[in-house]
Amino acid sequence: MINPSNDHDKLLAATAEILRERRNELDLSQEELSTRSGLHRTYISDIELGKRNISLLNLARLASALGFSASELLAKAQERAQILLANAAAGASTTARAGAGISTMPQFGPSPGQFAE
Repeated sequence: MINPSNDHDKLLAATAEILRERRNELDLSQEELSTRSGLHRTYISDIELGKRNISLLNLARLASALGFSASELLAKAQERAQILLANAAAGASTTARAGAGISTMPQFGPSPGQFAE
């Protein structure tokens, strides 16, 4: 899976997740989805792994093979990407606090240096 670093990567990651989840919900193998969509199995695998940027026509083929319209698939992906962005922002905030020496977890026991002589 890709490590999304920007808005477009997050949309790509979200689309890949939704395609894989829907394929699994329908109990389809990548080979079966390949047959339904007319796309090569390794291309589908690469999309699901976030290794390939998907064209609009191929997005429509996959969406149709999975019982979505392309617009439904993109709407779901956009919603998921917003969640990924929010999670990344929350993670960045936590990382910034930790980098500044601000604890994000409750501390138990003596403070550092409390018993230093």
